[in-house]
Amino acid sequence: MPPPNVNFAAVQNTADPVHKTARDRLKLHAEDDSCAGCHKMMDPLGLAMENYDGIGGYRAQENGVTIDASGTFDNHPYRNAIDLSQVLHDDPAVPACVVQRAYEYGVGRPLTASENRWLEYAVQRFAADKFVFPDLMRRIALSPTFRTVSPEQIASAQ
Repeated sequence: MPPPNVNFAAVQNTADPVHKTARDRLKLHAEDDSCAGCHKMMDPLGLAMENYDGIGGYRAQENGVTIDASGTFDNHPYRNAIDLSQVLHDDPAVPACVVQRAYEYGVGRPLTASENRWLEYAVQRFAADKFVFPDLMRRIALSPTFRTVSPEQIASAQ
C-alpha cells in the first residue's frame, strides 16, 4: 500500500516529453527512499506486461519509444511477459507463494501458525488443479479457515 502522501502526477503524466514510457516514469519513484523499496520488487513484474495496453492490445511503443519489457525475477532474466511466465512456471516456490498471498488477501490478515497444514493442503490441491486460479479462490472461500477467527487472533485481541 502506498503512503497516503504519494504524488502520482509524474507517473500518470503520459504526455511527459522527458519520461515517455511507464518504465521512465516509474524510475522517478526509485529516487524517493520511501518508495524505492517496494517499487524495486513490484515494477519489474508490472513492466513485463507493458507491451499490452489497458484492454490487452499489443503495442511495441509508448509515445514513439520502444517499450522495454525486460527484467529479472530471482536472478533469472526475461525479455517480456511470455518469458516471465516461463520463469514463474519454472520456480518451485511460486505456487506456495500464490496460495499464501491469495489466502492472506482473502481473509485480510497474515497466515497464522495454526493454518500451516491447511496451506500445505491448498498448495497440493492448487497443483493438482493445474494451477487454475478461480479454483484456488473457490477453495479459499469455502474453507473452514476462511469463516473462522483463529486462536492467535483471539489471543492478540485480549
